[in-house]
Amino acid sequence: MGSSVGIVDTSIGDHDVGSSGVGWSLWQRLWWRPTLGVTMLVVALLTAGGCASGSNVISGDAAIPAGGEYLSLPSSTFSLVAGTEVRLGVVDGNLAVTAGCNNLGGAYRLDGPTLVVDEMMMTQMGCADDLMDQDARLVALLTGRPEVTASPDGFTLTASNGITLVMVDRLVVEPDLSVEETGWVLNSVITGDTATSAVGFDSLQLTLADGTMTVVTACSSGTAAYTQAEDGTYVFGPLAISSTVGPGDPYYADCIGSAVAEAEEALAGVLDGPVAVSVEGSVLTLAGDNISLMLLAE
Repeated sequence: MGSSVGIVDTSIGDHDVGSSGVGWSLWQRLWWRPTLGVTMLVVALLTAGGCASGSNVISGDAAIPAGGEYLSLPSSTFSLVAGTEVRLGVVDGNLAVTAGCNNLGGAYRLDGPTLVVDEMMMTQMGCADDLMDQDARLVALLTGRPEVTASPDGFTLTASNGITLVMVDRLVVEPDLSVEETGWVLNSVITGDTATSAVGFDSLQLTLADGTMTVVTACSSGTAAYTQAEDGTYVFGPLAISSTVGPGDPYYADCIGSAVAEAEEALAGVLDGPVAVSVEGSVLTLAGDNISLMLLAE
């Protein structure tokens, strides 16, 4: 089966990003950290015609453990654009990869110590030329049957030309932040398989500490008490929030029917029932029954 890369152009609205099918939680963890207001084009499903061989692909001493997220190390000889890094996740026989521009993914298997990715899909985003070139070089490495060498905290991919990409478990270099005491800023609202972000969402900031959630937006502020149930979920009391911008304020009109109001409504919807609270790195997820919020550490 020959290697190839497919570009998926998915039409979306001004600030919606949709994704359906297996692996959305992986996309959500690794990549839904956009610059607010920037339109993104997203691959819906990362598969490659049945070439995957399972959720934990191991061959001899070479292993790419499933369910993990890995970051590139400076010791790699794969040349990276300044300020970027490779993030790679492994779920259900699929790789999900980004290096600062497009999102890449595809099913994989190991043939002895050799990584085999027969096809890669990628989003189509307009980035700087050096980032676009970096994506192309990364696709070439991953589809070029590199050799996999296991290490205590990750693995190394070595291309046929000797270039290496050294990957380490994210938790080793980027441990999860604490849910409490950290300041969090809203990045996106997730309903079903659709994530929405908009300019103004980042004005909603919250902290959780000592049983009280404090919320501040560009237009309001408030608090809600919370407790943690035996199953680990958080249970919030009513959100007591009041406007901090009056009718006479020149910005009052911007608070009516705006993204700020949409963010407040989404938060109230999440808190209406048990909430699964989780942190991965610097990303906090508040997951309710029908809606979830993704927030980034300040």
